[in-house]
Amino acid sequence: MIDPGQPFDVLITGGRIVDGSGNPWFGGDVGIRGDRIAAIGQLEHAQAACRIDAAGKTIAPGFIDAHVHGDLMLLADPFHEPAIRQGVTTYILGQDGVAMAPASLATLDYMRRYTAGSSGNPPLGQRWSSVAE
Repeated sequence: MIDPGQPFDVLITGGRIVDGSGNPWFGGDVGIRGDRIAAIGQLEHAQAACRIDAAGKTIAPGFIDAHVHGDLMLLADPFHEPAIRQGVTTYILGQDGVAMAPASLATLDYMRRYTAGSSGNPPLGQRWSSVAE
């Protein structure tokens, strides 16, 4: 049951919900409060600060890109909207034995040049030699 005194920040209505469980999609609405999904179901009558009509569209959890070379781009642009706009919310980094840490400064400079074609080489103010840095 939805607490009528607790409006949603965002209410996505009328979409095909794919929940990631492997079950078939189902029709419904998704209510969001803050940065969390607060409810899934028939919520079209609930109050919300922002409503998004998803009729004819699919609502799905974020996708995982298991082979991306975006290590440096994430440091330059943590929101990385090109991925988010495609539904990618998680990157797995360091594929192919290629990683930007741990490395000496000389190795880091070399790796940035070597991977620039696939990873980009954005200007970054920080330097590092360990994963923690």
